[in-house]
Amino acid sequence: MTRIALLTTALIAGLTTSSALAQTVIYTFSGTGSGDVAGQTFVRTDYTITLVGDISNREMNLPGVMRVVVDSATISIDGLLDEATFTPTLNVASNMNTDVLVLGNFDTNLALFVLDDPGFADYNLSAPFGPVTDGTPLATDQFLDIATSGGAVSMQSIVDVTFTATPTPGAVATLALAGVLASRRRR
Repeated sequence: MTRIALLTTALIAGLTTSSALAQTVIYTFSGTGSGDVAGQTFVRTDYTITLVGDISNREMNLPGVMRVVVDSATISIDGLLDEATFTPTLNVASNMNTDVLVLGNFDTNLALFVLDDPGFADYNLSAPFGPVTDGTPLATDQFLDIATSGGAVSMQSIVDVTFTATPTPGAVATLALAGVLASRRRR
């Protein structure tokens, strides 16, 4: 085995054994909402909810329903809340039977909102996805007094939610390196 092959093998082994680098996906929901944070009202204000999950923690709850219990979840609301961490555990789930994606806490049967798009029919939460926008998400009436490090957040109105899923740079680098090596092996 050549020195380059040994170095390449060591590099791949190092990258693929680090689950934090190889299997982390950032799920982002951004949109416009109205509600309150710790008693401060906001109206038609942009927000972003960011979740970071290790896809090795994916679970198939029911046939066609995949979920990820995320490692962290934060919310930012323009001009009101910089970045607050959700204190209940949140999940993101794809119901491939009904073409929906759900943000919520499934241990307590809480859906913060539900996005509906045909693209979710085969989305298993592990790959890049989006952006997909749902102008009128479902189940928004349950986004009430959700605990965060910046106070309880409620949203009575949620519109124009855009979802994206992005593997972390370490995951992308691992996939790119695997592709390069596979192409070299074919020669």
